[in-house]
Amino acid sequence: MIDVSDLIGRPYQENGRGDPGYDCYGIVIEVSRRFGFFLPDLLYNKETARSEDYITCLNLNLINTVFPGAILEMAYQERLHVGICINTKEFIHAVNSGVRINRIGSIEIRGIYGYR
Repeated sequence: MIDVSDLIGRPYQENGRGDPGYDCYGIVIEVSRRFGFFLPDLLYNKETARSEDYITCLNLNLINTVFPGAILEMAYQERLHVGICINTKEFIHAVNSGVRINRIGSIEIRGIYGYR
């Protein structure tokens, strides 16, 4: 189990990768690092981005089950949105109201990804 308590409530910031805030991919980069995995930083247009465009450069595989560190692709306000599982029941993500934890499945899941 990793500690993410210092991230909860941090503000949302477009293309945020730390102080003062995070966007959804920024929080995935940070939490992945805490799990011991390093994702490349990349910027993308959340309105038109498709996960297929990024899977190979992120070194991820589509998988069938959640586990701590698995990355979730979700349907959120019709935009590409990602979060990362902190255990088998919850994930952390960044939305307009800030960084928060939700139950897995509370937002429609489009794909689950694991590190190669």
